[in-house]
Amino acid sequence: MRTARNRPVPLKDFGDIPKRMADLLRLKKTDTVIDFGCGAGALVFYLSLRYGSNVVGIDYSKDAIAI
Repeated sequence: MRTARNRPVPLKDFGDIPKRMADLLRLKKTDTVIDFGCGAGALVFYLSLRYGSNVVGIDYSKDAIAI
């Protein structure tokens, strides 16, 4: 998985909060997640990388989405 800037992102770069949230979700590869108010999408990228699930991030801020 690569970011919008097309660079590899290791899971450790996301910090502790997305990992703790992901542990609570117990996702499977076949699950779909919609993150409303995703901001820059750290959780979206993390869940996609960790589980391979279909994850969609939605945010009203064009600046956040541009990241």
